[in-house]
Amino acid sequence: MKLKKLILLFSLIAAGLLLSGCSGRSTVPSSWPGITIVDNIAYVAFNNHVYGVQINNGSQLSRMPDKPINTTTTFFHQPLMMDETTLIVGDYKKEIYTFNTANRTTEVFFNDASGRWIAAPLLVDETIYAPNADNFVYALNLDGSLKWTFETGDPIWSAPLINDDLLYIASMDGSLYALEADRGSVVWQTELGGTVVNNAHFGDDGVLYIGTFSSEMLALDSQTGSILWRFTTDDWVWGTPILYDGVLYVTDLSGKVYAVDPLEHNILWQYKADGAISGSVLVVEDSLYVASQGGTIYSLNTSGTLRWQASLSEEEGEFAGTPIAVDNSILIGALQTESILYAYNTEGTLQWQFTPEN
Repeated sequence: MKLKKLILLFSLIAAGLLLSGCSGRSTVPSSWPGITIVDNIAYVAFNNHVYGVQINNGSQLSRMPDKPINTTTTFFHQPLMMDETTLIVGDYKKEIYTFNTANRTTEVFFNDASGRWIAAPLLVDETIYAPNADNFVYALNLDGSLKWTFETGDPIWSAPLINDDLLYIASMDGSLYALEADRGSVVWQTELGGTVVNNAHFGDDGVLYIGTFSSEMLALDSQTGSILWRFTTDDWVWGTPILYDGVLYVTDLSGKVYAVDPLEHNILWQYKADGAISGSVLVVEDSLYVASQGGTIYSLNTSGTLRWQASLSEEEGEFAGTPIAVDNSILIGALQTESILYAYNTEGTLQWQFTPEN
């Protein structure tokens, strides 16, 4: 993939990230909010801190660490809850940190990677699977010691997925890998025909779905890696395709939402948003929620008709990522605004917005 087009992409996603990541510059970009829900608290990793936010009113409960660890510490993925009081988050430099939510202490958990932590790690049983931009997947014990590594051909910005003892991981080298989860050996590798930064989705039909920067969504046999069929989109697919109730929902950077029949491989309907969509569709019962970088969150019904839309008041604000449903609220992160987290009710009324306290 040409650097010019990658730079164009990241001007949409997070200003400065690609330039500092691919050119070797030391510039530290602004991150996007990574959100994890634990009970009634949203833990939001953003820039130098992880914030604890009360879900029912948006008040700030905590900030970890109290002061930035160093000038280059920036977080890009949602925190992983390792146990009842421990969050782990990797930074833009090369360390993974633990944050104790009870006593607010911070410790280095793992620092043997050589690249940046962009994608969220996965905890299964007593193993943490952590993909890094140095091309490696690191399998770690709960004490931070290394179990095994696996190297791909290019940086990894996709989160891992596990099913039936197979670990699936996509790389920017354009391949989807299936590894033995206990030791990291390759079961199969499939060339997808384009760079991948989204996560694979394991559908309830046993099929893997994934999108590429070749403007395609692919369906693969999860056991063999064989490509079952392809679907062409208008632009790059950044968000993870989601299969729900027999319909596959796909988004792309042209701002389109596609509802696809996974059996006939044809479009059931499509909807055009006002800006690029970098996240996935959230499905809650008979309602769909999707956010655009034009600063608008949309609610559609399952036939593709608009239920409501709500926009940021700030002229240059944009939403980032996939909406999250919690209780009767829809949470979504935001960029280029003072507030980094917004909560709407299921009818589109803004309930609160969270602005980090200094």
